[in-house]
Amino acid sequence: MTNEHTTSLSCAETAKPLRAALKEVFPITKFSVRSDTYAGGASIDVRWVDGPTSKDVQRICKQFDGADFDGMPDLKTYTTHLVNGKPIQYGADFVFAKRILSAAFLTKVAQNFCTQFGCEIPRIIDHRTGAYVSHESPRAEAIMRQALRNQRRCRNERKEGVTVTDEERTYICIRFLQHEPLPRPGDELTVKGMAGYYWVKILRVLSQRPHPTDTSVVLIEVEATRRLLENTHEGVGW
Repeated sequence: MTNEHTTSLSCAETAKPLRAALKEVFPITKFSVRSDTYAGGASIDVRWVDGPTSKDVQRICKQFDGADFDGMPDLKTYTTHLVNGKPIQYGADFVFAKRILSAAFLTKVAQNFCTQFGCEIPRIIDHRTGAYVSHESPRAEAIMRQALRNQRRCRNERKEGVTVTDEERTYICIRFLQHEPLPRPGDELTVKGMAGYYWVKILRVLSQRPHPTDTSVVLIEVEATRRLLENTHEGVGW
């Protein structure tokens, strides 16, 4: 619906540009996007397995919230977004992002954690709502926190990358700390270039040169680098 000033989208209509935005920023990750309308409001639930962190995805989802809530006066207010200079009222009051951890990913995180801190690897419970560490382990909470902060393949921080390109391929030279797992073909991670953050998928690991003391320098070939989230500029290379 459009009035003289603002275009209003339904909850289902809001889900369409949200899906497009998620696909643009995270082209490798498969998202489930479901809209729900109920008495007094509407919302969209976004779910995915492993992949990017909830914090990174929530930054995209937040752009499609149609309302704000102030807990002090218990008041919900509606917001308007400017899209390409035009005011848009989204039909979902709030967009919720929930990341589901696979047993394989959580097991890898637990193995790396226990290797680093010298503790016994705990039992991983594979539940339909997402894997979790057995509460029998005293390190369960710490491992879960690390898993939720990490991207797929245990990437626990954004990487600084120096990029070299030729006519056909893009290569990135990345430094990994000693305790971090080195990349493998098929891994996905976020790399910081001069123009901002990019979500990339590794095609090949081309070389590995040991670096003194605590790091390794790795040259990798990547595919389909995409602009990610913040500090980026249209039309600027790495």
